[in-house]
Amino acid sequence: MAGVVIVGGGIAGVSVAYAVDADPEYYGVALVVSGLVCGFGGRTWMPSWIDTNARDQTAAMAVTAGWLPFEGVYGDHLQVGAGTHLAAALFYAFAAVIDRSELTLDLLLDLGARVAVRVGAAWLYASGLTLGIGYVYLLRGLPAAEGAEASSLALPLMALSLGFLAAGGLLRWWRPDLRVHLYRVAQVATVMVVVSGIYRLVNDAMAIAGTLSLGGPAFRQAVVELVRSADVFAGVVLVCAHGGNAEPLADALRTLRDEGRRVLAWSPSIAGGDAHAGRTETSVLLALRPDAVALDQAETGDVRPIDAILPQLRDGGVQSVSPNGVLGDPSGASAAEGATLLAALADDLVASVAGWAA
Repeated sequence: MAGVVIVGGGIAGVSVAYAVDADPEYYGVALVVSGLVCGFGGRTWMPSWIDTNARDQTAAMAVTAGWLPFEGVYGDHLQVGAGTHLAAALFYAFAAVIDRSELTLDLLLDLGARVAVRVGAAWLYASGLTLGIGYVYLLRGLPAAEGAEASSLALPLMALSLGFLAAGGLLRWWRPDLRVHLYRVAQVATVMVVVSGIYRLVNDAMAIAGTLSLGGPAFRQAVVELVRSADVFAGVVLVCAHGGNAEPLADALRTLRDEGRRVLAWSPSIAGGDAHAGRTETSVLLALRPDAVALDQAETGDVRPIDAILPQLRDGGVQSVSPNGVLGDPSGASAAEGATLLAALADDLVASVAGWAA
C-alpha cells in the first residue's frame, strides 16, 4: 500500500510537470519531491497499518529515480541538478542515521560464513555520492567557475573534504559504527570530486591550439545579457554558426522568451553536410577566403555521423574524437560549391527573419 501511495504521488508530480509543459529536468524534481514528502512527511501522517519498511524503500526508489536517469539533462541545468542531488543526499543521510538494520550476504553470495552488512553504511555511501555530484553541479553553476583552474578549486574542494570529516566527528554520538564509513566516503568522494569537478570545469575551455572559447554557461549568460540590453529594438536576431553552442543557446532562448523578449535564433543547416572542417566548411571557406585554405594539407578526419559522436564531443571536445580536428572528409571541396551553399543559407536566413518579423 505504501508503494501505491508513493508511486501515485510520483505519477501525480510528473503529470503536473507534463501538464504545465515543464522542461525535462523538472520531471526529476517531481520524483524527488514525492519521495521526500512520503519519506519524511509519511512518518507522521501515514496510517499505522501501512508497512513502514515498504514506505521507506519506495520513497528511496522515488528519490533515486529523480536524479540517476536525469544526469544527462542536469548537465545543462546546473542549478536544478545541484538542488536535486543535494536533496537526495539529505534523504540518504537521514536514512543512514535512523536505519540500524543489517543485511546478511552469506546466502546472497553463497559465502561459507554469515557476513552482516549495516544498511546504514550503504545509505551513507549513497549520500556521499549524490552530495559529491551535487557539489560539482553547484561549482559549475557559479559565475566564477568559467575557465577555473585547479588552483582556484582547491579551497571549495578542501571545504567539502573537511565537511565530511566534521560529520564523521559528530557521528561519534549518534552512530559511532558509521564513522569509519564516513571517513571512507570523505576519501573516495573528495578524489572523485577533484577529478570530475576540475575536468568538467575546465573542459569547456579546452580547444584546438590557437583558438579561444567560452564555456557553455558563460556563452548562455552572454547571450542573455546582450539581448536584455537591446530592449530599445523591436526584436533581436541571433545567428549562431557553431553547432556546439546549440544547447546553451536554447537555454538562453527559454530564459529570454519567459521574460517576454522577442528573439529569433537561426543556425545554418545543410542536408548531408559534415560537422567540422570537412567538405562543407572547406567549400564555404574557399568561397569566402580562398587564400586561407591549404588544400594540399587537407586530411580526412572522423567521418561518422554527428549523432554517433555527439556524447564524446560533449565530454572531451573535438580532439577526443578526431586528433586532427576534422569531422568529415574535405575531398572534393570547391569554391563553386561553397558559393552555392552560401547563397542557399542566405536565402534561408532572409526567409526565416521575414517569417518571424511578419
